[in-house]
Amino acid sequence: MKLTLGEGHQVKTEDGHTVVELIGRQATNTPHYSVAHITVPAGTRSQARRNRFDEVLIVEMGHGLLTARETAYTLEPRAVVWLPAGTQYTVEANQTGDLALWAICVPAFRPEWSSTGEAAVDWRAYRVPKGIDRLRPRDE
Repeated sequence: MKLTLGEGHQVKTEDGHTVVELIGRQATNTPHYSVAHITVPAGTRSQARRNRFDEVLIVEMGHGLLTARETAYTLEPRAVVWLPAGTQYTVEANQTGDLALWAICVPAFRPEWSSTGEAAVDWRAYRVPKGIDRLRPRDE
């Protein structure tokens, strides 16, 4: 199945970012993973976010900064960032232009599994969903 951004399920977030889900629970009723395109307007910063799913961000265009676990990472085209479940992070676009990235979530994005703000975390909430362990690297 081939999809384009115009065919996805579009949402505008509270912090002004545009998210277009092409594959996932909303767009295709796929529960195992989701693929979305995110546009972060120039000069804006996301609220602190913490997810109960693993997320991989791939920068398509623009420049910015991702802060996770008190470490700042420069974002530029073709950069890839892995955010394991439970990681608190923010994304910020430079003043010079929008930041466009792809987000891959495993399992699929669910609004109730993504929280914003600086709230304390109950780590029991971040148990790995059944079956997802086959996608994680094994410690040997």
